[in-house]
Amino acid sequence: SRVVNTWKVEKLIENGTDVTSWFSGYYQNYRIEMKKDGTYIESYIGSSSADIGSWDFDSKKENILMTPYGSSSAGKSEIIKLKSNEMWLRETDGSDITETHYVSE
Repeated sequence: SRVVNTWKVEKLIENGTDVTSWFSGYYQNYRIEMKKDGTYIESYIGSSSADIGSWDFDSKKENILMTPYGSSSAGKSEIIKLKSNEMWLRETDGSDITETHYVSE
């Protein structure tokens, strides 16, 4: 239930470099709403439509799996920290590592 919330990015780190200001400028007012029914909505100013899909935990509850509607493959985010008002996730794509620190709205 700690995942269920509306989250905004507090800090974004790509391969050890803080890129929060770039992200915040490009994705203005970015939000991801994780709903209790296992769905999510990602939105930001300037986007013509929100990204919608489903989310769940993996079997060990160490990762969040997010599957956009219309896709058969889920993105996997490792849970680093999860509190009622704070969520840190890490995504690995080959040698690229992105760490996103979210805070609740």
